[in-house]
Amino acid sequence: MKQADLSCANLTGAYLEEANLSGWAIRGVICSFVRSGNDKEITRYGEGEFEKKFSFFKEILELVLKIPFTLSTVNVGKLIAQSTNAVLGSEVICLKGVEALARDSTKMSFFILDRDFYEGKAKFFESYLRFALEDHFKEHPIREEPMCASYLLEQEWNVGIIQKDLVGRVSHGRTPGEEASESLAEDSLLEAGKIGEAVHHIVVSAFR
Repeated sequence: MKQADLSCANLTGAYLEEANLSGWAIRGVICSFVRSGNDKEITRYGEGEFEKKFSFFKEILELVLKIPFTLSTVNVGKLIAQSTNAVLGSEVICLKGVEALARDSTKMSFFILDRDFYEGKAKFFESYLRFALEDHFKEHPIREEPMCASYLLEQEWNVGIIQKDLVGRVSHGRTPGEEASESLAEDSLLEAGKIGEAVHHIVVSAFR
């Protein structure tokens, strides 16, 4: 049974061996124990524990930074998610999108997939990242022209595609202006390694 709506149902005593709970709606479900395995072994749950353990969790965390909306900024968003998941050893956060708020400000939106992280650490994590990243980019400013605000990234964005698109724009014809744009794109890619190290260090520091 997949994608079942069992909201407010009573699942106490249910046999759930090999059940796929990923698509279940179980908000408000009542369950003090379930049975599993050939011997129908009993697993007990406290009030609300079953729902917390098996319900799909997704909340949004927004991070507004006083840095321009550039290719490097987009990569920073991806690097934050990668480093966080690496430090925590599981997929806790993923990038939803990056958006220009003004010429010198950018908003990054993340999906938080872990309830404990969201409820216990997300607020501090956002605050720590914001101050640490802004301090870093004050000392090491991003020297790229801001991208146009039409580069809004939805859930299934792909930085590799964006990089290829930007380089592709400056790889044909190669007028002097286009050559300058290509040089900027190449400089941005060369800086990605340094930025990646800095972002990873900041993320690690947030969990110390």
